[in-house]
Amino acid sequence: GGEAPRCPENDPAVAPLIIDTDLSIDADDVGALCVAHALADRCEARILAFVHDTALPEGPAGISVINEFYGRGDIPIGAYRGPVGNPATTYEPWWTNHGRGRYVEDLVRHWPEGGATASGRAVPSALKVLRAALGDS
Repeated sequence: GGEAPRCPENDPAVAPLIIDTDLSIDADDVGALCVAHALADRCEARILAFVHDTALPEGPAGISVINEFYGRGDIPIGAYRGPVGNPATTYEPWWTNHGRGRYVEDLVRHWPEGGATASGRAVPSALKVLRAALGDS
């Protein structure tokens, strides 16, 4: 981890970016977050927010861990508030590990502080974060 580079404010060449992710089962979401941070490092994108779109409680904390690694722990994170992807009610397909996937819980558990957000309840709703981000862009 480290400190994020400073980019010029209000530069029209810097694209505003919001990512809606289901960080849980597949590693493609980690790749998307890392690409977003790489674009921000190059001052090609300004990350407005990340929202997590399943009921996996550790999902927002996983996003927070990745943001902290890149020195951007202040990026707003929103959490889905509904039943889809809830590990208590997700049984199929078997390879999803009840919607938990195989890496998010470990990522949060092994990062110092466990991410700034402990669970989906510790962050605002995805809707609230999206409205704020779109209003600011």
